[in-house]
Amino acid sequence: MLKREFRLATDDIPLDAGVPRHLNPPTIFPPPSEAERSSARHPALTIAIHWGTVAAIVAAVAVMFIHDAI
Repeated sequence: MLKREFRLATDDIPLDAGVPRHLNPPTIFPPPSEAERSSARHPALTIAIHWGTVAAIVAAVAVMFIHDAI
């Protein structure tokens, strides 16, 4: 029974477990096509909310500095 449990535990060890990672060649992916790039963009509303938040943070910091100066 003990040998069976040991064997099951060793089944999950990958074959390249002893090979250092720097010896494995890197995976190179081709650049995305134009269709993939356009489908990966966020909706316009999400972009507008993002930049609106950025503008609000910049305005808040500016108001804090102006308040301290006055």
